[in-house]
Amino acid sequence: MKFDAAWLGFVRNYLYEPDSWWKLASKVANVVRAHGREMFRHLLGGTVLPALPVTACTLAVTALAEGQRTGNGVEVLGNIVVIFLLLPLVVGGGFWIAGAWTRTVQAAQHAGKAAGTGQEVIPVRPVWLAYLGGVVVLLAAAAAVPYVISDNAAPIDLGNIPVAGFVLAFAGPLGFLSPIALLALRTAGRCFRPAGRSSRAPAWLTAAAVLAIGYSLLVGLLMYELTGMLMADGFVALTAVLADLLTFPLPVLLISVGVAAWPVRPECPASEPS
Repeated sequence: MKFDAAWLGFVRNYLYEPDSWWKLASKVANVVRAHGREMFRHLLGGTVLPALPVTACTLAVTALAEGQRTGNGVEVLGNIVVIFLLLPLVVGGGFWIAGAWTRTVQAAQHAGKAAGTGQEVIPVRPVWLAYLGGVVVLLAAAAAVPYVISDNAAPIDLGNIPVAGFVLAFAGPLGFLSPIALLALRTAGRCFRPAGRSSRAPAWLTAAAVLAIGYSLLVGLLMYELTGMLMADGFVALTAVLADLLTFPLPVLLISVGVAAWPVRPECPASEPS
C-alpha cells in the first residue's frame, strides 16, 4: 500500500511539475502549430534536392571501397570520377541545407521571443561547417562499410552496395545529420541558461536526437528493401528522393524542442554567448 502511494505520488509530481515532459510536449505542439507551415516550407525547398549529391557521393564512396576490396579496377576508376564530380555539389548543397536550417530556426524563434525584441540574423557558416564535418564522418563510415560487412545484396551501376552503405546514403544527409540543425539555435544569440536547476532541457534534446536517428535508421532500411525489390538503377534516384522526403521534416521536431526547452527571456541579451 505504501509502495503504491509513493509510486502514484512520483507519477503525479512528474506529470505536473513545471518542466515536465508533458508540458514540454504542449510547448512543442504550440511551436509547430504556430510556425510549422513556414518551417516545413524552408526545409522542403532548401534540403531535399541539395541532399541528393551527398547520397550519390556516399554510394560512390561505398562502391569505391568495395571495388578496392574485390580488386575491380574499372569500378574503382569510375567511382573516383563520380566522387570528383560530386564533391563541389556536396559542398554547395551543404551550404544550402545549412541555410534552410537557419531559416527554419528564424521561423521558429517567433514562438519563444520576448515582446519588443527583433528577429536575429543567424550566421549560416558555423552550421555549414558543422554539416560538412558530418558529411566527412558519413563518407568515412561509408568507406569502412565494405571492410566490415561483406553482403552485396543490392548491386547498382556504381557497384555492389552493402546494406549499411545504403542506410548511410539514404538516411544520412537529412536523417543522421539532422541533430546538427540544433547548432543553428546555439548560434542564434539566444539565451540557453536553464529556467531552473531542475531543467531537463539537455535530456529533452538528447531524446529528440535519439528519436530522429532511430527513425532515420528505419527509413534507411526501408529504402534498402525497396531498392532490393525493384533491382533497377533508374529507381535508385527516386528512392533517394523518397528517403529525403521522409527525413527532411526531422529538424522541425529538433528545433521545436530546442525553442520550447530554452525559451527567450527578457534578461538575456541577444549578444550573450551561449
